[in-house]
Amino acid sequence: MGGRALSAVDEPEPRAVAGVDAPSAGADGAAPPASALVALVELLTERNRQLERALESRIVIEQAKGVLAERLGVEPNQAFEILRRAARSQRRRIHLLAAEVVESRETPAVVRAAAAALHVDGDWTSADSAT
Repeated sequence: MGGRALSAVDEPEPRAVAGVDAPSAGADGAAPPASALVALVELLTERNRQLERALESRIVIEQAKGVLAERLGVEPNQAFEILRRAARSQRRRIHLLAAEVVESRETPAVVRAAAAALHVDGDWTSADSAT
């Protein structure tokens, strides 16, 4: 790629985490205070939890898109629009409604209504009538 290869003695530059100022050594080269390091670890731990929750939410939304695409015979992007419209109409978080879709063999009524509003004629009988 045009850059030089790293040798065993080269060390990559430390990367900054968005919005986080890493504690730096003092003017005399001394290590930063332990309290600053503890605060940084706590901040990064919280960020990690937030990212894990976001990933879990995204996974369940993707699963619901697949379920709805199969049930309704639509493309995944259309399934997402249906899910989004249904969640907004109920003022619910989309990942919570997505979890309901994934966990149930029956398509929630609010999702069926959103599909109808978008003129999607899904096969409501395949999974829904099995219950």
